[in-house]
Amino acid sequence: MKCQYCDNEIPVESATCPSCGAPAPKPQDSQPQASPPPTIAAQVTPRSSCGQQQAVSFMEAVKRFWTTWSYKGRASRSEFWFAFLAYCICGGVLGAIADEMGALFNIAAFWPFICVSARRLHDVGKSGWWQIVPIANLIFWVQPSDAADNPYGPVPNVK
Repeated sequence: MKCQYCDNEIPVESATCPSCGAPAPKPQDSQPQASPPPTIAAQVTPRSSCGQQQAVSFMEAVKRFWTTWSYKGRASRSEFWFAFLAYCICGGVLGAIADEMGALFNIAAFWPFICVSARRLHDVGKSGWWQIVPIANLIFWVQPSDAADNPYGPVPNVK
């Protein structure tokens, strides 16, 4: 069967399109059935381009970390982890030079880190409030991105 959004072939045993993540069409029965009420999943529309998510470069991630002080939208795994790496390296180096410098850096980087973390959680379809649960937070950070647009915005970095 073919995906209604990207026209790629969907294996019969699959529930979603492997290219764009759209739900697979259900086989038509001989009797018409009443449709169930719409759910949040029904409101999510897959991207029509089915492009692949591109990784963000290290410098682009650092630039976004310091300039995108918003928790709205989505941040890809590469954007989050490169920003986290830069945060750890800068904090460690400045803390090794002088404790006060490390403390000032941590104060300055607190809000940008909260924002990029919230956007990363949005990318996997979770609320940014999950940041207050440390173990769940770590689990969500490593999950792959939602392949389709979700309530928090379109898929980031699709080319």
